[in-house]
Amino acid sequence: MKPQQGLSVRYQQRAIEVTLAAKLTHAYGKYHLAMFHRELFMSEEKTSYQQAERMAEMMNKMTIIHSSPSDFLQTKEESVNECINTYKEFRQLVDEYSDEMFMPSVA
Repeated sequence: MKPQQGLSVRYQQRAIEVTLAAKLTHAYGKYHLAMFHRELFMSEEKTSYQQAERMAEMMNKMTIIHSSPSDFLQTKEESVNECINTYKEFRQLVDEYSDEMFMPSVA
């Protein structure tokens, strides 16, 4: 990142640090989401339609967003696809941000 003209050095450095922290948080969020989908795929527990109905009913009572039981049913294939897609997004962010962030190497 390059400092902008007309700003104090301290302010410029702080802006760079905040931007890098936001990018790191964004990348970590993608990684965490990919691992969540992986765990969901690896779990032996499967949501039944009755459980999905109860969850949808509870969400409809708690929020203004309408949920249906199909929102809570997910196949293993969908979980795997979500995991792969989210991990690809994470890798893309890491590659994009690698020039700006400290990335420790694993020996």
